[in-house]
Amino acid sequence: MASKIAHFPTVRDLSGFDFSAQPSLDPGQIRDLAVCRWIAHGDTLLLLGPPGVGKTPLAIALGREAIREGYSVLFVAAPALVAALGKAHQEGRFEERLAFYAKPKLLIVDELGYLPFDPNAAHLFLPTRQRPL
Repeated sequence: MASKIAHFPTVRDLSGFDFSAQPSLDPGQIRDLAVCRWIAHGDTLLLLGPPGVGKTPLAIALGREAIREGYSVLFVAAPALVAALGKAHQEGRFEERLAFYAKPKLLIVDELGYLPFDPNAAHLFLPTRQRPL
């Protein structure tokens, strides 16, 4: 049931992850991440790499492990997240929508950097800060 709430686009598990296809990945490090201590400590995990190297399946597999460890998880594509925040902002419900995305203990934001954001809404996800000189 929790996997349905997470909205994973596919089912992926670490047991089926092909580490031989990504020799730069350390299977021991990934198994350590699957224990989810990083979530308990409030840390952030960023999976970086070119398209097609397995970031999404790995994120889903780690999300499923988090569910098994008792954490709430939500998976969302970055463009959909930005669009939802933009719409909520226009409707005066931004804080409510932001609270929705902040509620799960683990929020997996996929496809960050692959598709352009609506310029009128991108600042809601990636705010710029003015720093004094």
